[in-house]
Amino acid sequence: MPTIGHELTHGFDDEGRQFDAQGNLRNWWRKADGKEFEKRARCISDQYSKYVIIDDIKINGKLTLGEDVADLGGLIQARRAWKEGAKGGKLAPIDGPTPDQRFFVGYGQSWCGSLRDEEKRPRATVDPHSSDRYRANGVVRNMPEFQEAFHCQTGARMAPEERCRVVVKRSLAVGGRGMGAFEEAWPTFRRSDPRGTLCRRCSGCSSS
Repeated sequence: MPTIGHELTHGFDDEGRQFDAQGNLRNWWRKADGKEFEKRARCISDQYSKYVIIDDIKINGKLTLGEDVADLGGLIQARRAWKEGAKGGKLAPIDGPTPDQRFFVGYGQSWCGSLRDEEKRPRATVDPHSSDRYRANGVVRNMPEFQEAFHCQTGARMAPEERCRVVVKRSLAVGGRGMGAFEEAWPTFRRSDPRGTLCRRCSGCSSS
């Protein structure tokens, strides 16, 4: 499900938003909205540019911006779809973790992987995707739902106080973009400073 939301969000990332409903390269955004989007998108770019991949090599936040935006938008939409589909059902903890906790741990586990250091270095310069570690923790730490699920205190490693937010409202998504079915904000992004991994089952708040 996050993959479907990820691809849909690409229609409104730093590149996709430049095309109209017919696929033509055209600025269809209101001027004020466009400027505000660019301002808030820079916040996300700056956020990821602080993350170290290996040694002193950091993520190129400008290169990965579109994918970072889509990762978060995809998980937001996946959670909304899950909650909508689960209405009327009985959700209960299993072996301890609550349904919400299992949702986020499952997402984190989807990014478990391992790369040799020799591969990490060249990828940092050419791969438009952030490293798996930050595609997991960099996303969930941006979501207040994660903080609520794991009962993290504000200021904890996985629940930072400083956050940024990019919102494309439904009113902006009309005009043939086919997004009218999505209510409220599309999507919501928040800033954090990810460290660690969700590849293992953890308490969430202090993952490292």
